[in-house]
Amino acid sequence: MDKIIERFDKIIIVFLLGLIMFLGSCKTLSPISDDAETLHEQIRTGQAVHEGERVRVLTQDGVLHRLIVASVEGDVLKGHLATKPTTPKRTGEPEAQALEQEKGALVEIPIADIVLVEREQVSVGKTAAAIGGGTLVLLSILLIVAVATF
Repeated sequence: MDKIIERFDKIIIVFLLGLIMFLGSCKTLSPISDDAETLHEQIRTGQAVHEGERVRVLTQDGVLHRLIVASVEGDVLKGHLATKPTTPKRTGEPEAQALEQEKGALVEIPIADIVLVEREQVSVGKTAAAIGGGTLVLLSILLIVAVATF
């Protein structure tokens, strides 16, 4: 019986670690506003985007920018091009400088040229489905292990 409990503990730990990693990917992009004038005003007043937030910005010329918002200054949205996470190369510089090197180039987009802004948000539906599905998988594994040991 102790071996069964020991196996369950290991399975549960592995399952929980996998679930935590998976839940980090349960994000979706949501448009901030359908009306361009309202969107522009929300960007200027700081209601639409916040520093450090990951967004997708579509401009009038059809270019899609994936940004990490740096600031809104006057009629310009400033942000670093979002790059895929990589392990920073440590060369003795302070941590803040090393992390700054991971960001892409700083771009400035006139607010008047912005057609659409989508904000990255946690998806409640995807998260609930992941938890429900993961729980069913865990219970199935536990049942198989229990049946196989008897």
